[in-house]
Amino acid sequence: MQRIKLSIAAVGAFALLLAQQGHAQRYPERPVRIVAGTAAGGQSDRLARLVAKGLEKLWGDPIVVEARGGADGTIAAEAVAHAPADGYTLFMGGQSNLALVVAQGRSLRYDPVADFAPIGRIARVPLVLAVNAGNRATTLAELIAIAKAEPGVLTYGSTGMQSRLAAELLKAAAQVDIVEVPYKSSPAALTDLLAARIEMVFFDASVVAPHAEAGTLRLLAAAGARRITGVPRVPTLDELGFRGLRVEPWYGLVAPAKTPPDVLARLRKGLAELRRLPEFQSQLRQLGYEPIDDTPEQFSAEIISDIERFAAIVKAAKLGAPP
Repeated sequence: MQRIKLSIAAVGAFALLLAQQGHAQRYPERPVRIVAGTAAGGQSDRLARLVAKGLEKLWGDPIVVEARGGADGTIAAEAVAHAPADGYTLFMGGQSNLALVVAQGRSLRYDPVADFAPIGRIARVPLVLAVNAGNRATTLAELIAIAKAEPGVLTYGSTGMQSRLAAELLKAAAQVDIVEVPYKSSPAALTDLLAARIEMVFFDASVVAPHAEAGTLRLLAAAGARRITGVPRVPTLDELGFRGLRVEPWYGLVAPAKTPPDVLARLRKGLAELRRLPEFQSQLRQLGYEPIDDTPEQFSAEIISDIERFAAIVKAAKLGAPP
């Protein structure tokens, strides 16, 4: 009798293994959808389209991208978190909607750690502090000196959570009073910066590098851990004396938490293959991204680490939710 029970158990386990292998071999059987947390043309949307195009070439199966902006990507994140966990709805998440919103204590209908299964991070988007070329300040030290001499006079534009966080952290570290002017989009802030209606903005490097080359903007500092490949002459905030002041947005692909392991394995393998392609890395850099090649476990650890790190920063700097 015991042998019969063992045999039945063995047959059951073998059948389950065959079913999982069959599932993996069939996936995907229909178009996979990647939901981006920005409007069409935004950072996560551009990156999602690049990934979709790359995976289509590798797999020969269609992948569609849905741009769903609003609320720093939390609307899109919530939709994917509660979507069927079958591998056909994925989220191009970012540091803002997978870590910063939690650190701010915002009310969410999803848990970035519990409700998602990490597939892999893809790229960083370095931030750089930009001023109008006609600004009185030619260096960060000069900008801070002006701000100290004229408290409450200078203004900065904020185009999102990371942009605002970088500026507020710099204000706190330098002990200066610079007034925030919030914008709904980067193009609107860029227009006002070019017209010298505001003094400074922390922008994605890809947005302002062409204007710096054209001589219409001046780049004073990079907010990442290292100098930016596209603008290597711009020193980091750390180099300029603001040690540990780092805001470096990243983006990565996640799936609903209960997605079958075999489907996750297929997705992770496909993304890993794509990230290793020199052509894909070149395309990322052309768009102003810096490639990331880490494991799903490292991705998950980064989310948790960023939540903890930014929660401490938000509390120490007394940063509430954006206006």
